[in-house]
Amino acid sequence: MATPQTIDLTSRIGPYLDRHLVFPLLEFLQSKEIYPPDELLQAKLYLLSETNMVDFAMDIHKKLNDTEEVPNEFKERREKVVAQLRLLNGQVAPFECTFRGSRVGQGPPSTESFQDAVFAGTIRDCG
Repeated sequence: MATPQTIDLTSRIGPYLDRHLVFPLLEFLQSKEIYPPDELLQAKLYLLSETNMVDFAMDIHKKLNDTEEVPNEFKERREKVVAQLRLLNGQVAPFECTFRGSRVGQGPPSTESFQDAVFAGTIRDCG
């Protein structure tokens, strides 16, 4: 007779999926209580090690180790991720402003007018 572990295909399809797509599968497995909770938490923490989802990793680390303290490496990584997010937000702000500035109901500006604005250097400054 087949057990839930023998018919679970997560380990077979997981390597072919993006890390972010494996999380819902692990959440499902956790809700079905097929595997020990600590094993699933460890798997989630491993998956998060290569992503920018540092806050989520910190939460899982706290659950896994039953503590409120997190290693400094998490804190340092979080600072880097937040700094990168701020930098990227600043870089896209002019484009965001241009798209937000179009009239409600008209949708984004046409491709031609947007390209003209880019080449003319007249993308509006929101700030």
